[in-house]
Amino acid sequence: MLRTCKKYKHESEIGLVGVYVAVQNLTRFGDLSNLPRISNYNADIQNADFSKLSLLFQSSYWVFLMATHLIFNDIDAAFEIYQRVSQFSKFIAGMTTYFEFMFFGSLVLSAKIFRSKTNSNHPLSEETQNEFINQINGFLDELKKCATVCPENFQHKADLVQAELLKVQGNSDAVFLFDQAMDKAISSG
Repeated sequence: MLRTCKKYKHESEIGLVGVYVAVQNLTRFGDLSNLPRISNYNADIQNADFSKLSLLFQSSYWVFLMATHLIFNDIDAAFEIYQRVSQFSKFIAGMTTYFEFMFFGSLVLSAKIFRSKTNSNHPLSEETQNEFINQINGFLDELKKCATVCPENFQHKADLVQAELLKVQGNSDAVFLFDQAMDKAISSG
């Protein structure tokens, strides 16, 4: 998928278009069998030269790659990218990519917490879990603010992040918020 981008001058090195297409295909068709594992392209990613690319392009690439790893349930790789983007997140605040970073970053952090609670091979200390929850709450506050301005784009994301928080806290009300998030996402197109 990433190798399909060789014709573009700078994208040939990183293949954002391939990651974007993968995410679009997954969200539109939901068929994972048609897409190769993203880890098959680590060589392309490792050889990428980001020095020639704008911060917006870099952040878009990393956020879509984080989302793709999350979709393929590669939580550790998604978290590694989350940490990378976190280092320059202040510089992309206000850009479209930042909102996607907050959304997918929240999902990555909640996945790490949930996995630690359900799989003893991936422990997280209470302190780390609380730190992640605080980060998620911060992102959730921002997404809720965005939802007051543009509910069509942000309300379902805020609901999904809230549902994930409830899930990791063991609250059964998460089920209702998951349903609400799905309904709003469908109705918003």
